[in-house]
Amino acid sequence: MLYLAYNAPHLPNDNPAPEQYQKQFNTGSQTADNYYASVYSVDQGVKRILEQLKKNGQYDNTIILFTSDNGAVIDGPLPLNGAQKGYKSQTYPGGTHTPMFMWWKGKLQPGNYDKLISAMDFYPTALDAADIRHIHSKRP
Repeated sequence: MLYLAYNAPHLPNDNPAPEQYQKQFNTGSQTADNYYASVYSVDQGVKRILEQLKKNGQYDNTIILFTSDNGAVIDGPLPLNGAQKGYKSQTYPGGTHTPMFMWWKGKLQPGNYDKLISAMDFYPTALDAADIRHIHSKRP
C-alpha cells in the first residue's frame, strides 16, 4: 500500500512549485499561476507513479483513490470554491464537499456517488479489497 499526501496546493501556505511547472502558466495573476503550477506539479507526480505501476505490471491490480481535505479558505486570493457556498471550517458545502475519485480496473463501475463518506473507512476498505485480515487492537 502506498499512501501519498501532497500538501500542494494549500493556499496560503504553498511552497513554490518547481520552475518547470511555473513556466506553463501566464494568466496575469502570479497567485493564480502559482496555484495552477502546484496543481500541475501534483498531476505530474501522480502521472509518474501510474507510469511506474504500468511498467511493473501492477497497474491493473491497483486501487487508486484521490481526495482532498476541505474547501478554500475564506479570505483566499482566488475564488476556488466555484458556485459552492461557504469556506474551510464552515459547515456549508464549500467547506465540507471535497473531490474524490476511486478507480480499480474491472472492479468499479464508472459513476457518481452522492452519499456521505468518511476517510476513516479508506484504510479498512483497502485491506478488505486486498483480502488482508485487519487485526483490531487497542493502543496501550
